[in-house]
Amino acid sequence: MLIKLKLNEIGAQKLSLANRGSHYPSLLLWSYRRPLITPYMNIVMNKIFLIGSMLLISYISDIKSQGMSMSDSTHECSLSQWIYSDFVNDSFEIKIFLPDKYDEGRPDKYPVIYMTDGDRYFGLVSDFVYSILHREGIDVIVVGIGYGSKSMNNSKRDRDYKTNLDEGTEKGSAVFRKFIREELFQIVESKYHIDKTDRALLGWSLGGAFTLSTMFKETLMFKNYLVLSGRLNYEEDPILRLEMEYAENNKDLKARLFYSMGNEDERFERFPEFIRQIKNRRYESLIVEHVKLEGKGHDIIALGEGLGVGLQCIYVPKDIGETLLEVINTRGVKAAIEIYHKVKSENNGEYNFREEALNVLGYHLIDQNRLEESIEIFKLNALEYPLSYNVYDSLGESYFLSKNYEKALLNYEKSLKLNPENKNAEKVIKEINSKK
Repeated sequence: MLIKLKLNEIGAQKLSLANRGSHYPSLLLWSYRRPLITPYMNIVMNKIFLIGSMLLISYISDIKSQGMSMSDSTHECSLSQWIYSDFVNDSFEIKIFLPDKYDEGRPDKYPVIYMTDGDRYFGLVSDFVYSILHREGIDVIVVGIGYGSKSMNNSKRDRDYKTNLDEGTEKGSAVFRKFIREELFQIVESKYHIDKTDRALLGWSLGGAFTLSTMFKETLMFKNYLVLSGRLNYEEDPILRLEMEYAENNKDLKARLFYSMGNEDERFERFPEFIRQIKNRRYESLIVEHVKLEGKGHDIIALGEGLGVGLQCIYVPKDIGETLLEVINTRGVKAAIEIYHKVKSENNGEYNFREEALNVLGYHLIDQNRLEESIEIFKLNALEYPLSYNVYDSLGESYFLSKNYEKALLNYEKSLKLNPENKNAEKVIKEINSKK
């Protein structure tokens, strides 16, 4: 298989595959590295922006055409019910988005996203989940926490989302959190096929501040935290102080945080400070992914763009190839192979280890005339996928380009044995034999 690698004008990499005697169709692979503030992130964000723009246009158009407010727009797969909270002394409208072909009997339970501002953005979030994750084969349930209307949402969110630090009192976000933990979880998760170990909390703006305070106050309530334009400078929501207090009493933070904010948001100034502060703690279990949204303010466009990237970061495993390339460039191919085995043995779902990922990496090395390194990567792929004819086809090509015709022939013959229809292998075998 021939791999072409190009750099676009901002330095982001596009890895495209062109079919050469391979069973893989032509496709485009998008990849990015961690942390997210790298040129690779622009690739993902451009892709998400296109998808998100179409969803936003469709979302707003539907609202206008039907004469609805945003609070009325819900996905066709959604359900709703009212729940009264003894802790808050109020009722909440709970909206549920279920995946296509929701199956109570499937062995694996569904991940779930609990989101604030359910009256305002439930339709948008569920549409993004469906459009971005479902096409990746990832099904997630969404639970929107609302108040029955957009106007009620606006008037009651201050009551429920803001943090109160007075000792010995229970109000504001503390009580709202108690409602979620002791009432909402019980009702929703007893009714639906939900994985209690794979919960996410998603919040926008003040809801994002509530999401951050929850991560520091009751970390283990959720596995993942998605904060979209979360505000850091409300006097009533001293998130930086909460983080400092947490750090004084804890050595680890078992969570995964995605945080996005537009650089034209009036509260952006504290965003880099917070990211720097939490990363400097070096919590062993904490994964932090953050995105500065260039040219975005505090609006639904920033919400949509951050949401799209966040869903990708949290739920879609990354190819291992780019991580290995970084190691090869700094420490050599032997170290990269050691890293591959280590990360695979410890894999927590962050990476996928598809055959294609190593194949793309091997051909990238060929393009840079790094043939010996490409051979080692293709050998690793053959070890990992010994029944794939394509891995031997690729390894054979690398040996052929290195003028090691004996080993090239051996691998092309293996490839042809596994797939007698491999015309590329037939052609190269004839070429090698003609050289004898």
